Amino acid sequence: MLSPRVQRSVLVTGATGIVGSEVCRWLRERPELAVTAVSARGSAEDGVLAWRMGVDEPPESLCRHWDVVVNAAASTRWSMTEQEALTANVRSVEALHRLDPRPGLLVHLSTTHVIGLRGSVESPRLADYHNSYEWSKAAAERFVRGHFPGTVILRFPIVLGRRRDGEIARFTGFFKLLKAIASGMMPAIVGLPHAYLEMVSVDDVARAVTRIVTESRTDLTMVLGRAERAPTVDHVFELLFSVINSWRAGRGVAELARPPLLHPDRWDRFFLPFARQHLSPAQQRVIDVFSEFRPYLAMTEPLPASEVVGEVSSVIRRTVACWAQRNPAAASAIPQAWS
Repeated sequence: MLSPRVQRSVLVTGATGIVGSEVCRWLRERPELAVTAVSARGSAEDGVLAWRMGVDEPPESLCRHWDVVVNAAASTRWSMTEQEALTANVRSVEALHRLDPRPGLLVHLSTTHVIGLRGSVESPRLADYHNSYEWSKAAAERFVRGHFPGTVILRFPIVLGRRRDGEIARFTGFFKLLKAIASGMMPAIVGLPHAYLEMVSVDDVARAVTRIVTESRTDLTMVLGRAERAPTVDHVFELLFSVINSWRAGRGVAELARPPLLHPDRWDRFFLPFARQHLSPAQQRVIDVFSEFRPYLAMTEPLPASEVVGEVSSVIRRTVACWAQRNPAAASAIPQAWS
C-alpha cells in the first residue's frame, strides 16, 4: 500500500486582505499544500484564524515550524503616521520570529514603489520615500533580508481585479478616485498624461506566489509589472470613463464628465494657492487626501519589472465594470459643483 503524500505546511498571513484572500484561494487548490490562514480579525466563515501580528502573541497552534510562510499582512494606506506604519508593516514582520526563526521559505509581499525617491530600499529616512507606506515596506524588506535567509520578496504595483471577471475582495486605494470624481469631490486630477501607471491583476500576484511556493524558489526579488509597456495615466482614465459612462448610459444616467488633468507645476503655481485662500476647510481636506495619489500619477520613468504580466487594459475595463455593479449608488452619482 502506498503511503499518503506528505503535505507541505504553508502559513498565509493577511489572509482576508485583497491579495491575501486570493493567494489563499490559489494555494488551497494545490493538494500538496496544507494551508493555514491568519489575519488581524480572522474569519471563521473562511477558515481564517485571528492574530493581530505585532500587537498580540500568536495563537499556540501557530507556534511551530512552517515549510512556507507567505507574508501578505500589511496596511497599504499612504496616509499612515510613522508609528501606524511601523506597527502595521514592520512589527508584523518581526512577529514572525515568534513562530519559528527559520521557516523553510518566507515569501514576503512588498510593493514596486518600495524603492522610493532614491531607487533603493536601503535608506531608513522617511524623507527618501513618497510616504510612510513606502518607507515602512522598505524597512520590512531590510528586516526579512537580514533575519530570514533564502527569503523571496515579491513586489507588485496597484492591484486590479481578476483577469476573467474583474472581481476583487474590496475596492480601495485607486478606486476611491472613481467615487470622488463621480460625487464631484474631485473636480481636477493632478498628474501627467504620459506618465506610466503600473497595474497588475490580483490573480497575477496569486499566480506568482503559487509558482514561488510550488517551485521552492529562494533568495530572490521578483517584480511584477509591465515596465515600459505599462499604460499611461491618460489611457487609464480614458478607459475608466469609457466603462463608467457606458454603465451609466445603460441605466439612463447622465454622462460623467472627465475632470481636467492638470500638470503638477500648474496646480502648485495657480490652483493650489487659490484653493487655500477660497475653499472651505472640508474641500481643502479633500485636496489633501487626494494629493496622496499625485506621485503615482506623475512617474515619467517606467518602473522595473523582472516578471512582465499580460496587458491590463481589459483588466481595467472588467474591474471598473465590477466596481460599478457592486457600487451602483456611487457609480450613478450626479456630481455637485464646488461653491
